[in-house]
Amino acid sequence: CENDSSVTLTAVDPGGNWTGTGITNATNGTFDPSTAGVGNHIITYTISGSCGDVDTMTIVVNPSDTAAFNYSLMSYCQSDPDPSPTNTGTLGGTYTSSPAGLVINGGTGVIDLSASTPGTYGVLYTTPGPNCQDTLTVFVTVTTTEDASFNYPNTTFCQNDPNPTANILGTLGGTFTSSPTGLVINGSTGLIDLALSTPGTYGVLYTTPSTTCQDTLTVFITINPADDASFSYSSTTFCITDTNPIATITGTVGGIFTVNNGGIINSTTGELNINSSGAGTFTITYITNGTCQDTS
Repeated sequence: CENDSSVTLTAVDPGGNWTGTGITNATNGTFDPSTAGVGNHIITYTISGSCGDVDTMTIVVNPSDTAAFNYSLMSYCQSDPDPSPTNTGTLGGTYTSSPAGLVINGGTGVIDLSASTPGTYGVLYTTPGPNCQDTLTVFVTVTTTEDASFNYPNTTFCQNDPNPTANILGTLGGTFTSSPTGLVINGSTGLIDLALSTPGTYGVLYTTPSTTCQDTLTVFITINPADDASFSYSSTTFCITDTNPIATITGTVGGIFTVNNGGIINSTTGELNINSSGAGTFTITYITNGTCQDTS
């Protein structure tokens, strides 16, 4: 093969002279395949003198395969796009790997990262030969990709709901951010302060802590404004002969009024029928009718 080491030729009778392409030492008979190059080379051995002799032989030098290849990186995350090798040598060979755990296409060298077990592997490329095969091993590392899975108990909240905390299902220790501005969120726990947040729809992004194989996930939530059940009467004490009082709603209109203790009230306006209700103490309740109800 072209890349084989030099060889020393021998004759039955020493002391002659070696000539021909590839001979680098005429006395010792050193033949260098790389100096000769690919092809058929006629080598002559001559013994001088009155009883000398001459003999020839043909030495064939075959082209050597080259197993030169590489991957664009030495380390990959399991979530990265599957890498293909760049082969700058002899094509048509076979890719193998060791130890077990790397899922690789033997013909193309494409590595299935998501199906491979995290670890460091030697990828061996063997040229097709058959006479002058070459091999080269390249080492690659597959690293586990973190998991940014998380959720909230709901995706829609009212401003007067209890503040929700994110439920991290994957890798802990990451950071929560949100967009657009207006959501008040704890960057470590994902706790949302609903009362202080501006109503709207937000994307909550969780980023895992790794700097090499991070993962991110965005969950969208909506915060609706809370109703306001504020209302009042002109007084809290009336005589049985007074005009029926009507509620003044200072908050969200459209709710329903109720009264206890046998009182009679207009459920829409909050007008208390004093005469029909009779003397006594009454509790009047106003409940709004929106998505985020309030009671007063």
